[in-house]
Amino acid sequence: MEAGDLDAVTEAARRLDGGAPVEDASGAAGHALGDLHSAAGFLVAAADAAEAGIGVARVAEACGACHVAEGVVIPGIETKGHARIAQSLWWGVVAGDPALGRDAAARLAADPPRTRLRPVSEEAARAVAEAARAAASGGYATDLLAVLVGACPICHGSP
Repeated sequence: MEAGDLDAVTEAARRLDGGAPVEDASGAAGHALGDLHSAAGFLVAAADAAEAGIGVARVAEACGACHVAEGVVIPGIETKGHARIAQSLWWGVVAGDPALGRDAAARLAADPPRTRLRPVSEEAARAVAEAARAAASGGYATDLLAVLVGACPICHGSP
């Protein structure tokens, strides 16, 4: 998925919302699937990028709850720069790995987005930098993921 492609995110959320029936799962997985369907429904109804960011973060958090319960191992992260930070942050939330999320937040706080590419992105860059500092100093990686995803189409544009 390209950064800022809200249509692709909405379509993926529609597939998740209609995915595996909750009654087929038990325990933590069943609860996580219920949360996943709820988060995907929120994402489908998102009115703007900020709401979509919250929805994506809620989806990732629901995935993480099940992945932790099931012992899912995250794949290797092979990207570089801000893409690596975003991917590490995503997997930190999805895998329920707070250390990975804090590490991504610390790297993002140390190297915040630059605004020289698009003057309109100054506010988004500032919001991402503030959320990164908060997450790196003990805040929630999920909150940073919501802000970061919400800023994607502002900084990168929509395809």
